[in-house]
Amino acid sequence: MNKTISNIFIGLISASLLVPFIFTIFFSRTAELFTFVLVNGTALIAVMTFYIGYWFFEKRKNYIRNTGLIIGSAILFFLFTHGYQLDAANYVFYKQREKSLNEFVSQIKQYGKIKSMTNVNAHLKKLNDSLYEFTEKEVHDQYSNAMYLHKDLLEKLEIDEKVHRDFLNKLSENNFMSFETFEDGTISFLIGGMLDNCYGFAYSETGEHPEFNDCGRIIRWEKVSGNWYAWGTT
Repeated sequence: MNKTISNIFIGLISASLLVPFIFTIFFSRTAELFTFVLVNGTALIAVMTFYIGYWFFEKRKNYIRNTGLIIGSAILFFLFTHGYQLDAANYVFYKQREKSLNEFVSQIKQYGKIKSMTNVNAHLKKLNDSLYEFTEKEVHDQYSNAMYLHKDLLEKLEIDEKVHRDFLNKLSENNFMSFETFEDGTISFLIGGMLDNCYGFAYSETGEHPEFNDCGRIIRWEKVSGNWYAWGTT
């Protein structure tokens, strides 16, 4: 009986150790930092809890010792290979959205009038470096005198409302917060981050990255596939 229960705990420990790897590779590029910390913290607590249960039922001391060593090795392996996991996460993120991303870039280049914009969840909504809100009340509530009403800004920039709405939807469905276009045609998409420590994807036909973007100085620029690159700032 004790052996059966011990094997169950081994299974639970193994599953808990796998959670951080799976979450990092498949969800880290779209999850909030709080969620990332919560999932990994919960997995660590689960591993410790299940190990205590295993220690209680398992009578073979060498099994207890070896299991503890395996747990420690798995945690160290997760920490030391985290960079490779993020590389895998970038590739998974891209492959899940490959068709949509390439279509979006094509639309941006063909339309040509929208050079930069944020999604609707941004604290300060921007379109081609101009601030806007959707209602007159929201415009009046903002501190900036340079705030436009959405329809007025579109008219000023001669941008079709349907196209702008479609671009907003594209940003949302691809989990981007914003994009900006550079002189060489490179389009940088922001996924997330804090202050000037941001990360995202970029489409670049030259392969050369700009020194800075809206988040700060670009210090990471890694090819993902084709003309797509993962970037990071600090």
